[in-house]
Amino acid sequence: MSPITPPLTEHDLQTGGWESYDAPGFTGEVGTLWTRWDGDQVVVAMTTSQQHCNHLANTIHGGVLMTFADNALGMAVVHSLGAALCSTVSLQTQFISPGKIGEVLWCQPEVVRKGRRLLFVRGLICVGERVVANVDGIWNVLEARA
Repeated sequence: MSPITPPLTEHDLQTGGWESYDAPGFTGEVGTLWTRWDGDQVVVAMTTSQQHCNHLANTIHGGVLMTFADNALGMAVVHSLGAALCSTVSLQTQFISPGKIGEVLWCQPEVVRKGRRLLFVRGLICVGERVVANVDGIWNVLEARA
């Protein structure tokens, strides 16, 4: 684990050296993503609100968790490739415990294997020290950028 302290509150993100990223398209619909880098290691975070609510009271919808995972792991892939165009081939998610509305999610993705055309990545989505989901995925390199 990187020495980056996981964020517990939105205030931690705003004052702790995290950079905000408002993505275009569908990704932006989930909300602002926050990143913090330590060398080649990234930690990605997001705050949750009522728009992320599941039909079960006060819990985060699984689709939000999967979209967050896709983006967090994808950031590690793009960084590892040096800003290449890539796409998600497979994303597997195991939900461990419910996330609650108002909590800050964070993930520190790890590129496990980098081949010529495929990258294998894994990570845990957490709230503080509590694991919310385990994720792993495969990304395809579409086109390398210079």
